Amino acid sequence: MRVKWFYLSALVACAGGGAPETSPTVVVLPPQPPQPTAITVGSVAPPASNAPAADVPFKCETQRRFEIGNRSYCAYTEPESWDDAERTCVTNGGHLMSLDTRVTSDAVKKAIASPVGVPRAAWIGLELAKAKPKNEWRWVNGEAVKSPSWAAGEPNNFEGNESCGEWLVADGKWNDTRCDLRLPSVCQAPTGKSMACAGNGKPLTVGGRDSYCVNLTLRSFADAKKACIADGGSLAVLRTKEENDALRDAMAARVPGERMWIGLGDAADEGVWKWTSGAPLTYEAWRSGEPNDFQDEDCVELYLDGWTWNDFDCSAAKPFLCESPPKRK
Repeated sequence: MRVKWFYLSALVACAGGGAPETSPTVVVLPPQPPQPTAITVGSVAPPASNAPAADVPFKCETQRRFEIGNRSYCAYTEPESWDDAERTCVTNGGHLMSLDTRVTSDAVKKAIASPVGVPRAAWIGLELAKAKPKNEWRWVNGEAVKSPSWAAGEPNNFEGNESCGEWLVADGKWNDTRCDLRLPSVCQAPTGKSMACAGNGKPLTVGGRDSYCVNLTLRSFADAKKACIADGGSLAVLRTKEENDALRDAMAARVPGERMWIGLGDAADEGVWKWTSGAPLTYEAWRSGEPNDFQDEDCVELYLDGWTWNDFDCSAAKPFLCESPPKRK
């Protein structure tokens, strides 16, 4: 099926250029079987140059990297043709993503949709300080709130018992709520320093440096404050709208847009679909009526909404994911 493709502008990436990579998000999977040597698919270079060198480490210059099972993944939001996307992956020590099992496919879907696994809201360092002549909202470091991002109708101090600030992950707005609720938290390192990000914390790179640690342990506001301090930081202090929006974008979906390339094609042998990684085609998720080879479609795109496949024109530009070869045990 031929569908006009829309590309949504890339969200603010989790890092600026040249910054060191952060510890990746980990999704645990059962061990995967060893994969065969890479093969040629589409119009990419012959096998000798298409297969990444054995001693080339998997690189992710976009910093949008995560781990699933025994593979690493890197998200590229700048759209490229299928051939160029595969070359980018090969140059960086991998291949276009191969969704070769349902378990892998489901895990990648989850990882793309929620890079840090944070639910509806998380604590930030916002609290209602008792002061005369009236109470006022302040940051945990004592600073006044000068650039508020309250949700509509907030703060409302419902039932006179809402003295702590939660950060609504979906839009980055703030809400006052009860301090004894148990929520995840967002810790922030002092300028120029990094945190331990201990336990199940997940580091976020914003603005080119390791600044935040999202801790998924459910804690009260007071306990979250203590945990952040123990990790070498404090509950996040979002002084400006720019800081607030950058964090929101960093915690948004890894790949914006509606569709992206995966490493599947049949240009070498019409109707014989093969993964560029060399993985066997044992799992398929074609969209209804696909593949139909409309006007010689030899490359495969992934619909992010329904998580189904469609054959498409290889020259179209789309976002994509690279994957590393399976790690050796």
